[in-house]
Amino acid sequence: MASFADNHRYDLSDPKQLALHKLYRPERVTPNERGYQLLNTPRLSKGTAFTLYERQHLGIHGLLPPAFMTQEQQVYRMLMSIREQPNDLAKYIALDELQCRNEKLFYRILSENVKEMMPIVYTPTVGLACQEFGHIYRHPKGLYITINDNSISKIYQILCNWPISNVQAIVVTDGERILGLGDLGANGMGIPVGKLGLYVALGGIHPQWCLPVLIDVGTNNKEFRDKAAKHSLFTNSFCEPSSIDPIKSCGRMKDMISMEAADE
Repeated sequence: MASFADNHRYDLSDPKQLALHKLYRPERVTPNERGYQLLNTPRLSKGTAFTLYERQHLGIHGLLPPAFMTQEQQVYRMLMSIREQPNDLAKYIALDELQCRNEKLFYRILSENVKEMMPIVYTPTVGLACQEFGHIYRHPKGLYITINDNSISKIYQILCNWPISNVQAIVVTDGERILGLGDLGANGMGIPVGKLGLYVALGGIHPQWCLPVLIDVGTNNKEFRDKAAKHSLFTNSFCEPSSIDPIKSCGRMKDMISMEAADE
């Protein structure tokens, strides 16, 4: 059975598709990161798929198990591990961990197993992940802008803290209506993260171009206010449509484009 990726490869004999391929393909470059830092950079790390030459050249020889695996072998092993998880939330956590250590492998699994993985990384599982966000939070993803960041200069500084400068797609949510679950506040970060993951896997957007943003104006959800593992700052939620305007302005200042309010 052909995968989504197989069915959506560029036909390089077609001049128009060849031009698109040349325009959007990422260039092969030698990374600035080396050694342990490279292994802890998800967009660069290939785990045990690094060849002996790459390990020696990049200063990671001896930092990985000595056995070499192809990415196909990694895909098979990871799929087996995901499928052995007891429930969808556990599968979501496993995929989240994978994305935080090996983006290439994560997006390959997602793009080649769309029917199986899409309900895990987005609806309906992302709703449960947002509800349990305070308990399953592992790694920072995206930017959080609160009601205290109430000026263009403050928001601009937050955007400058993002490590990637060539952002071209921003998905924004205030967490106020997550999949009919009500106001989840900062726990709603899973929505822009999941949506951008699908943009990459299905739309061909480069992961570096993507930025998930959550506007934290608090939550009216008493259950989340009472939980010890909460991430939203305020007890009462208040948000005006104009609250996104400063972010748009700063995004233009940073040459960030294609901003979208998340349609939960």
